[in-house]
Amino acid sequence: PDVLDTQGLVLLAAGKRDEAVSNFKEAVLIPSATKYLHLAVALLEREETEEARAALAEARKIGLNPDQLGPGDRQRLAALEKALGS
Repeated sequence: PDVLDTQGLVLLAAGKRDEAVSNFKEAVLIPSATKYLHLAVALLEREETEEARAALAEARKIGLNPDQLGPGDRQRLAALEKALGS
């Protein structure tokens, strides 16, 4: 799952949103807050706003803590919250 998550980030950076979402959905079968954060970002890039909100809510539910995120994930979270108005 961690490799799928990393691959998803690479795919997302390459503009391959559909493949990234597929990787992230498989990665969250063993859930973590950051995997759900990455899924939420990819879903938002596909303009699946409600699904992105649900993934972000799940990340928060299982313990998403901005203080424990690296700089890249903190930026992703800030952009996601701004886009979703949360």
